[in-house]
Amino acid sequence: MLIVTSWWWVSDADVRRVDGACDTWLHHRDALRGVVSETDEAVGRARAADAARAGGYFNDLDRTRAAITAWHERSPEVVSSLDDSDEASGLERGAVSTLGFIDEGLVELERLIETARLSDVAVWLPEVAGRFQILDDICLTAARS
Repeated sequence: MLIVTSWWWVSDADVRRVDGACDTWLHHRDALRGVVSETDEAVGRARAADAARAGGYFNDLDRTRAAITAWHERSPEVVSSLDDSDEASGLERGAVSTLGFIDEGLVELERLIETARLSDVAVWLPEVAGRFQILDDICLTAARS
């Protein structure tokens, strides 16, 4: 029985690591979805005002930045908790990859908010939301395993 239990514990380690990463993601997800929503609203207000940039049209740009910063502070720890080696499961490697895509997407969103035309910001928002959805799907798969 001990051998079977040990085998089960080792074979499910990848799912447990992904679940742990997902717990952290879920803690930050609503705030990051709020970033996307608030940015979309700011773009709409800036368009209505015929402005060139969205930055001045946020309800609270500092809160938006703080949500992104909070994620960026935790993300390296989350990624390092996962195995990205050739021996890792596809689920775990997918989580690592998607976390990287999310980080890159948020960095790009921050840059666009500050420097880009409204249309560039608006076009990027569905991409960021899509990246969030990929991680949500990975987390759901891990939870079902």
